[in-house]
Amino acid sequence: MLSANIELTQKGLVVTIFDPACGTGGMLSTAEEYLRELNPDSQTEVFGQELILLCYCLIYDCLTYL
Repeated sequence: MLSANIELTQKGLVVTIFDPACGTGGMLSTAEEYLRELNPDSQTEVFGQELILLCYCLIYDCLTYL
């Protein structure tokens, strides 16, 4: 959940995104891409958790090369 007090275009912004059931990581990669477009100077830290091994392997492979 994003705090209403955060201005996403402020310089030096650090945003942490966590998805506790990330599946193949669609929400994580889309959220990071959106934040990079909105504020190229921001730093985005992405964390996901997944129980299904195949999904975990897919998301790890995809996010490693972003």
